[in-house]
Amino acid sequence: MKDKLEQLQKSDEDFMQALSSEEQRARRAEEALQEQLAEAQKVSSSLAEKVEETQKHAEKAEAEAKVAQESVAEAKAKSEAESKAADQTLEEELAKLKKESAEESKVQLEKLQSLEQQIKQLEEAEKKAEAVAMDKDAGVRKEQEQHKADLEDLKKRLKEAETQDAELKRESSELRDLQGKQQEEQSKATQEVQQRQEAAGEELKSLQKKLEELSSMKDAAAKSEELVQSCQTEVTILQEKLDQEVGTVKLRMEGGFKALLQRLEAEKWLRENVDTVADGVSNSFLRLLDKSSDKLKERVDKLEGVE
Repeated sequence: MKDKLEQLQKSDEDFMQALSSEEQRARRAEEALQEQLAEAQKVSSSLAEKVEETQKHAEKAEAEAKVAQESVAEAKAKSEAESKAADQTLEEELAKLKKESAEESKVQLEKLQSLEQQIKQLEEAEKKAEAVAMDKDAGVRKEQEQHKADLEDLKKRLKEAETQDAELKRESSELRDLQGKQQEEQSKATQEVQQRQEAAGEELKSLQKKLEELSSMKDAAAKSEELVQSCQTEVTILQEKLDQEVGTVKLRMEGGFKALLQRLEAEKWLRENVDTVADGVSNSFLRLLDKSSDKLKERVDKLEGVE
């Protein structure tokens, strides 16, 4: 019994050492992930500053382009052929935007239909689970709560998708309005060009150069935004890894504590049974000693009677 108790104590010590080692490893992993997260946040902040600076340059370039456009209008720039080419390009861009908006609306509609189908399936599964919930244990109730949570999440996603669909419709309407305004403005500009018909080549070249600079700045801003989004994605992934590591450590600690409690209960039960067995052996020995004493007394009495 003592050997078993010593073995149990030794195994408990080994378990506590292993648990301590696991906690230290998890703590180091958590610190490393936090450092990576802090570094990613610094990179994201730096990129955000660069994006802001690029946007400022772009706004400045847009202001200069606007001034240049006004000067070109005052100097009677642009020929009729260039105006027609600009009209055609604008119409192509508007058609392209309209097509993309329609495709995006179609995709969102398909997503909405898919989400509605999933919600129906979950509702059916929830009804079936409720029908047999009275004969199930706590695990089934937990699963049912999970189904409800999933259903609420899907409903939330459905609302978000509906919001996005409404936003797309609104943007499509704004795009049509913008198209009408741009067509009106283009018509006015065409009339002015037809009325004035004078060349301003140098200023036109300057305008084109500034527009190219503006386009390059916008491209740089778009790339910076993509880098920021990439960093944000990496930060999210690191956060998820950190949460998973913390969850794993918690599960291991909970399992270790449960095992320790079971061992302590087993040790307590063993001690109680050892005491019970010892008491039983002692009582049996005393009864046997009493019987032996009685028998010896009877023999002595018989011998004395014979004498």
